[in-house]
Amino acid sequence: MIVPLQVGRDKSVAALNAATATSGPIALVTQREVEREEIEDPAELYSVGTLAKIAQVVQLQDGTVRAIVQGQGGSRSSAFQPSPYIIVRVEELPDVTPEGIEVQP
Repeated sequence: MIVPLQVGRDKSVAALNAATATSGPIALVTQREVEREEIEDPAELYSVGTLAKIAQVVQLQDGTVRAIVQGQGGSRSSAFQPSPYIIVRVEELPDVTPEGIEVQP
């Protein structure tokens, strides 16, 4: 799946730029409390998310970044490092479709 992302937080922009510079994937996870600006503890993030490939990044004049990312599969994050941006160790999760369920593209 390909989706657009609007990124505004300084640490998130830095992480996106670092992943783009190395042509590496990026782990997309959700934080538990949307109101919190600074994430200092891994418990503030869900550990299961999506590993994504960055297709395009556009720096906007207001300092935010618009990125187009393509999901590559599920991931589980660990080994949290909060600075200079959030860095995690990522384990790819197997793509498992339960038997008896039909999936249409």
